[in-house]
Amino acid sequence: MHHLVRTTFPTWWAGLLILGFLFPAVPAIAGPYTQLQVLVPGESPAPGSGTGKLGTPDLQTVGTPFTVTVRACDSSWNTTGAITNVISLSSTDGSANLPGPTSLAGGEVQLSVTLNASGSFTIFADDESDLTIPQGMSAPVTALTLQGFEFSRINQKNQYAGQPMSIDITAVDPGGNPVLGFFGPVRLQEITSFGLGRITPSVVTLSGGTWSGQVTLYRADETSINRGNVNIYALLDSDPSKNGTSDPFTIHPGPFSRVQIVVPGETALPGSVTGITGSTATQAAGQAFSIDVYATDDYWNLLPSSDVVRIVSSDPAASTPVTGTLQNGSVSLNVSLGTVGAQTLTVSNQTNGSIQGMTSAPIAVIPSSAQQFIINTISSPVTAGDPVTVTINAADLSGNTIPDFNGDAILTANTGVGSISPDAIIFTNGVWTGDMVFRGAGGAVSMTCSDFSSPPHTGTSNSFQVLPGALSGLQ
Repeated sequence: MHHLVRTTFPTWWAGLLILGFLFPAVPAIAGPYTQLQVLVPGESPAPGSGTGKLGTPDLQTVGTPFTVTVRACDSSWNTTGAITNVISLSSTDGSANLPGPTSLAGGEVQLSVTLNASGSFTIFADDESDLTIPQGMSAPVTALTLQGFEFSRINQKNQYAGQPMSIDITAVDPGGNPVLGFFGPVRLQEITSFGLGRITPSVVTLSGGTWSGQVTLYRADETSINRGNVNIYALLDSDPSKNGTSDPFTIHPGPFSRVQIVVPGETALPGSVTGITGSTATQAAGQAFSIDVYATDDYWNLLPSSDVVRIVSSDPAASTPVTGTLQNGSVSLNVSLGTVGAQTLTVSNQTNGSIQGMTSAPIAVIPSSAQQFIINTISSPVTAGDPVTVTINAADLSGNTIPDFNGDAILTANTGVGSISPDAIIFTNGVWTGDMVFRGAGGAVSMTCSDFSSPPHTGTSNSFQVLPGALSGLQ
């Protein structure tokens, strides 16, 4: 037979529970302001305790700012929030960077301090508004000198572009000891025999003097296969003399995946995001220029290849399509563009369709020098002696008007000297428009415009019929 056991509480305990529910604990109300407290990183306030704080000061780094908290407190280390007195700091490090006098807000203020000497130092706070308040004093703060950065050993000398690799970075003092008080950003760079490469992340944040993680490098460099010519470089932006370099290693390119086009004004930049630096140069219509094509990996690093490539253009008047064969991964080809405006060139791999092509940035095409004159169509028939509006353009070989041509030209007709008027014109911004009169009748009349160059540049109109004029107009 089971017996039911009943647990009971003393009635006084139940009463306490009820009182606690009805009257929950409230924060202690601060008493009169009697003292200043100085807290450094690693410490936190603990009102009511003997010291008024918990924790151990973090190690700091010479020359690196950190935050100090100053609190106006009562005798039990409770913050007296109504105090707005002016506070000043001092330090046993005579070279420290300290803020000027600053007012408390809500009984508290946070101030930036920089220790500029190595060793253990104390920071003091004084109430400039009430000299009866005793000086506040921090716990000793140890500052270590940062000499630079050390990398973990890179034992695997063969790395690949675009593939992450693991590294450790440690802030060290002049003796090579870890500076555990260093917290902050450090810039990373890829150093190659060709110059700076690209690395991600380019900035890492050390905590407690260390950082561990993966980085990815994109610029291939195989100039020294055995030793390696690539290093990772770490430095402080605020003080580049604080730096460090990793062991050397090799970065191999990835597999062949792209064909790249580089036009005048641009320079190939392997490992970069776009693979190119610079801006496309302006080209004259109808004038040939050279472009370069490269076989690359995903990150624009050059690779050997003998594939056939093809160039096409957005310009219907271009000299494309043009084909060529890569020689050890590159080839130079000549092209020309014929239409004024922004035009592009596109490269594709004709040998392997899985290789990604590329379109160039827009290329500005401007007219070349005047090479011909284009006369608008003259409707047929024309009556002798009646004015006809004619427009003539000074143009390059591609038919683009030359906007800065303001030269002279002469006009002749195949009906003989004196059968056309005017017989001399002056262009304005590459165009002449005016009334012309034809006096010689015929079934296949045409006119020619010529300049004074040697040999002259010319242009001939379409053939049209000129009918005899009225008898009164024929003398």
